[in-house]
Amino acid sequence: MAEDITTLWDRLSLTEEESKDVVVKEGDIHATLERGRFCLIGKIITEKRVNRDAFKGTMLKIWKVDTTVNIVDVGFNLFLFEFANETDLQKVCDGQPWSFDQCLLCIKYFDGLTSPSAMPFTHTYLWIQLHNLPFGCMNAEIGVQLGSSVGKVIHVEADEMGICWGRYLRVLLELDFTMPLIRGKMINVYGKRSFIQFKYERMPRFCFYCGLLLHGTNGCSQKPYVGSERDVSNLQYGSWMRASITGPYLGLSKFVSAIPMDCFLLLKEGR
Repeated sequence: MAEDITTLWDRLSLTEEESKDVVVKEGDIHATLERGRFCLIGKIITEKRVNRDAFKGTMLKIWKVDTTVNIVDVGFNLFLFEFANETDLQKVCDGQPWSFDQCLLCIKYFDGLTSPSAMPFTHTYLWIQLHNLPFGCMNAEIGVQLGSSVGKVIHVEADEMGICWGRYLRVLLELDFTMPLIRGKMINVYGKRSFIQFKYERMPRFCFYCGLLLHGTNGCSQKPYVGSERDVSNLQYGSWMRASITGPYLGLSKFVSAIPMDCFLLLKEGR
């Protein structure tokens, strides 16, 4: 129902009584914000309603945290995860991306000032591998340039001199999954052009027709047909975009603030 109200909000006309603000004092929410320091919000990216009990049981098993996690249903495929301590919370954050039934579990840090239905679940964190780079391009600067064509670069895996020798160059990104996945980029090095293939680590389900993580191949509205059968002869995306080898997972919490700044300032000021 909350999603329906959000959709209809622009054309609702409030009465005079409905338009009167209920003013929330800063001190009234301090305890809730403080408890929220150990909370995450997560949404399973699928149009089908998931089995809540199966989801809760599965995530508790694969997260393998040391203490109890309270999982609360707060909306359609939307959950609040309350941890007993910051260590367990960071362990889950650092292990992203997570998935359930092959669908992406999009996780956001706790935001106590935004209603659940208004939270945008459009981005996730992914490590990508840049394959087929000339050796001269295997450095952090090139990693930033190529990574920025896919999403917001959080970190490039490199040594203290910014060099990235190896089979591929590895970049941690904040990715907008409402857009088609980028399969690679052409580069031009002193007149020599080559295609740099992007492979995604721990990639959840995505569509082989349109390249979106929002649905699987069977749920795509763009899938072409030949007669009554789906045409799979010219798929532009595929399992070859998944990285078969994954590298070490540096803690995401080292690079991303755990609490939205407006919430943090309220807590810091002791309001």
